[in-house]
Amino acid sequence: MIKFISYAIGILTSLIIVSVLSAGIRMPMPFDFEPIPLAFGAARFTKYKISTLDSGSFTTSSTSYVDATNVTVTMISTGRPVMIGHIPGDGLCHFTIASSSAGPPVLQVKLIRDVTDLGSFNSGGDTTTDVEPFTPCSAISFLDTAASAGSHTWKTQVRGSAGTFVVGVQEARIYVYELP
Repeated sequence: MIKFISYAIGILTSLIIVSVLSAGIRMPMPFDFEPIPLAFGAARFTKYKISTLDSGSFTTSSTSYVDATNVTVTMISTGRPVMIGHIPGDGLCHFTIASSSAGPPVLQVKLIRDVTDLGSFNSGGDTTTDVEPFTPCSAISFLDTAASAGSHTWKTQVRGSAGTFVVGVQEARIYVYELP
């Protein structure tokens, strides 16, 4: 039941984020957006970017953090707080892990700005060969309050705990949204 609730909240969060980011906005390709005025005549702007490609069906069995393919985005920040998160690409977006060895599998996801670790998320099974197939991509987000003005690259890295396992990132895109 908790997995279902977590999944439902993740999907709802993704839908809200996508709605907010795309409401009334002409969406030029390849998802590289112009600043959007907050109000007529306002001097403040809201900026965001979404990775052009999604992760596809990225998998790894590494115990060291590795970059998830295509889950990276670069934006010029003005120094205000930046929200970082994940939204679906071309399919059902989720993080996965499967194990067939001793000990429960643990998926670890880390968000990075340039070379700075911003935060990590752990999700795991409760038995030796448990599969925790659906940690929704929208469940993993972070508010970066320490980004200075300038160009920054945000990315997602993943790894597994130990043993025989496969960690996956399925159809995820990363977004960054500079708060007004």
